[in-house]
Amino acid sequence: MEQDDTEGVVYEYEVKATVMGSWKSDGLMYSDVHKGSRCDDLLFNPKKMLEMNDGPWMIDYSEGDHIDREGWSYAPSRSHFQTDDGKGGNSSDGWNFYCRRRKWKPRG
Repeated sequence: MEQDDTEGVVYEYEVKATVMGSWKSDGLMYSDVHKGSRCDDLLFNPKKMLEMNDGPWMIDYSEGDHIDREGWSYAPSRSHFQTDDGKGGNSSDGWNFYCRRRKWKPRG
């Protein structure tokens, strides 16, 4: 089954928690055909999804040059991710990047 425009995706956000550069969760956003809404952490747990090799969700690597090998895209703030194509971010962390985002899609 191919993913089409009717299927939703989940965006996982993290922010830098300290000057040392550690990351902490900043919520999840479910996007269904460009209609965003908050996603409940109890319904979608990124840590559990990473542990499951054949779980219902997988990291979407289709954003190419704008993500790192773990699927993260980095930006100075969350507002830099204004489009669903991920092109508001960079593929590597920078000294002035305080937010990162990873896109999850249904495994199909």
